[in-house]
Parts: sequence; structure tokens; C-alpha cells
Amino acid sequence: MEPAVFEKKKAGIGSETLVTWGLRILTYLVILAFFLILGRIIVRGAPVLMKEGISFLSERPQILFSFYDEEGKFHRTTSQEFRDYQAANPDALI
Repeated sequence: MEPAVFEKKKAGIGSETLVTWGLRILTYLVILAFFLILGRIIVRGAPVLMKEGISFLSERPQILFSFYDEEGKFHRTTSQEFRDYQAANPDALI
């Protein structure tokens, strides 16, 4: 008697089933990691966008100068404002 071509496989977990489920779980873990990273970026970036605005999307990039003047006051200016400050205060120690 010849074996049936379309005979059902034996019940149980085969190596192909284990590999399939392993890859499926790995795929979901990668997707979960992606959304966790994306969520962290959004949670940490949203307050900065609310505070600073989104003008960086429409303006040209500028160099930012951060410095303390002689009185200890903190300044954060663009390069043009920094040059103007230096011109107005030539003897200032920065």
C-alpha cells in the first residue's frame, strides 16, 4: 500500500513551527522597540518644541553662541547678535 500524498502531519510541535513562532515573536519585539524609542523621542521632544517653537523648520540654520558676560549674566544668541554684542562691548571679557 502506497503512503497517501496529502496525509496529515503528526500532531505535535515541529521545528518549523518553533522557528515560525520564534520569528513572529522577534518581529513583534522589534516593532515594540521601535515604538518605545519613538515614544521616548516624542515625550522628551514635545516640551522643547512647545518652549522653543518650530521656527527651525522655516529658518536658515544659525550658529548659537552661549556665554556669560562680565556680570555673570547668561546669553544665548545667534552669530549676528554675538557680533553685535562684541562690537558694542569691545573690552568685555566673555
